[in-house]
Amino acid sequence: MKPEKKSEIESASPPNPAKENDRRFAEYRRKFGNKCWELDALSPTYLVDLVTKHVETLIEEPALWQERLDKITEERARLADLAEEWAA
Repeated sequence: MKPEKKSEIESASPPNPAKENDRRFAEYRRKFGNKCWELDALSPTYLVDLVTKHVETLIEEPALWQERLDKITEERARLADLAEEWAA
């Protein structure tokens, strides 16, 4: 994990000691150290915002990206309408 991303997670959730009895511990410690962070302890909203912020920096064609987001929103609304009709 890049240091700037790690510090964002560190500020949102206190670290825990990595589990030494986990078979993956040695490799984890070699790569990341003895601390770990329970991502499932973070709020879903925080995780979505964090991922979105970092993904958006990689978007090369913002207009095309927005077009796709609009299409997704449109399709979700259509599916919600179909679900309501099915339930009725």
